[in-house]
Amino acid sequence: MRLIFLPILCAFCWADEACNIPAECAVNILKRLSALENENWELKNQVQIIKIENGDLKNKNEELTNDVLAIEKIVLPEKFRLRARNTKIVAQQKLELTR
Repeated sequence: MRLIFLPILCAFCWADEACNIPAECAVNILKRLSALENENWELKNQVQIIKIENGDLKNKNEELTNDVLAIEKIVLPEKFRLRARNTKIVAQQKLELTR
């Protein structure tokens, strides 16, 4: 978002240049507006590309997390048995408290 405001601010600063002929001022303003629209379009495209890359990275991260869990189940089966047992104990304690 900040990148979008910088070119707009610069365009307004440059608009203070003295202009004696109104037609030339209009042409200059149109050129600056066109340049800003092009830059805005390019920035929007870059944002879309980054969003797609971010989604891909999230998917890869999820896949890697699942792979690590699968490896841990193979290498450390006791850890998961203890976790399951602790989960059952906590659930039983909650049931006893609600009775």
